[in-house]
Amino acid sequence: MIIAPERIITEEDILAFANLTGDRSPVHIDEVFARTTAFGGRIAHGLFILSIGSGLFLQAAPNSAFPESTVALYSISNVRFLLPAHIGDTVHVLTEVVELLEVDAQRGLIEARHCIVNQDGKTIASFRTKTLVGRRPAFRGTLA
Repeated sequence: MIIAPERIITEEDILAFANLTGDRSPVHIDEVFARTTAFGGRIAHGLFILSIGSGLFLQAAPNSAFPESTVALYSISNVRFLLPAHIGDTVHVLTEVVELLEVDAQRGLIEARHCIVNQDGKTIASFRTKTLVGRRPAFRGTLA
């Protein structure tokens, strides 16, 4: 299990993401409106949380099973948004490598399952990724 560092979700994060993407839904940027919703206040965008999860994982990756030879994100699947993330929440990511797949002699895929967890230990989102990586050369020497 790979445990990524924590990050606090701020109002500035949510407003910057809204401005960057153009997603200015009132549940994210209008406190008065958001208080009238089932969420009881403003929440972070789901895609922002997914992006934060990916970034936190990458911060942990150099110290994990993911090699420096990472080429690119290949796919994201099974995304589930289970709970909202509010301003002031602290999140981190738990990652488990579930499969190593050979693409060819030079490349492979690492499939991983990720859970974004809040300060209460509750999973707020989950997703799976496949990451394209360079493979290590096969050992061709003799053991002596």
